[in-house]
Amino acid sequence: MFPPPPDNYEHGRRCEDVLVHGLRRCRDEGRHSLASDPPHADFVDLAQGLFAIGVTSERVRMFTMLRDPIERALSEYLHVRFVLGRDRQCRETGRRGSIWAWDYVAPCNFTLKQFATDPTYAPARNRQTRMLAGSAGRTPAELYASESQMLAQAQHHLRRLSWFGLTDAINLSLSVLPTSLRQAATLGRRGRVKVRPATTRHREQVESEPGYHEALEALRAHNRGDSQLYAFARSLLDDVVAGRARFADTLAHQSTTVRSPPVATLLEAGRRPDVA
Repeated sequence: MFPPPPDNYEHGRRCEDVLVHGLRRCRDEGRHSLASDPPHADFVDLAQGLFAIGVTSERVRMFTMLRDPIERALSEYLHVRFVLGRDRQCRETGRRGSIWAWDYVAPCNFTLKQFATDPTYAPARNRQTRMLAGSAGRTPAELYASESQMLAQAQHHLRRLSWFGLTDAINLSLSVLPTSLRQAATLGRRGRVKVRPATTRHREQVESEPGYHEALEALRAHNRGDSQLYAFARSLLDDVVAGRARFADTLAHQSTTVRSPPVATLLEAGRRPDVA
């Protein structure tokens, strides 16, 4: 299970504690999109939350962005160390403090090599695959027989999305963005939480620290699932651009080329409690 946040955590409770409430509010207020205030939740969390408020998959259109796996992992490290660490405990406590980063706790000024190799930070590995496949609040080993099965589930869910984009092919991705989603995508950009990002100076500092290149190699080794998912997404995007494939109309779309367990099976396997 995720570590509990510290008492002075500023951004509220864990997403699974508030997700269904947020979806219910979205329904009750007559809003039609979560793009302007997206929850930090994986595919199973969203599916369970939608089911709990009576929203069928035929009424849902979902989209996401995928990043180069090594750049994403490095970005997470920089964000935790220099943004969360700056804005929370580490500013007052220095090296003696710790940083709560959603599903792991890191000491102030932890190194990239520690982040890449220490099992403490395993939740950050293959995060895109885990989020898209769905974890039901469990570790991958509790839900999937192998990493390849988790990858197949993530690929299956990717095919069900109404659109996805790749950060290193953003113009190509936007060229096939469905017209009906352009307003939602614009709202999503406007509604993003404004934070002070890690800067080029922070990245240069990390690059100069001992063990940087070894850490990159470790990140590549521990994020092979994300690398395979990203390659699959690029191939699928190329097919959409060429007219050989198309995005799903709604979340109810079922791929005929990828066989994997349905969300309900994952929820049962995860043994998560029913949502009130």
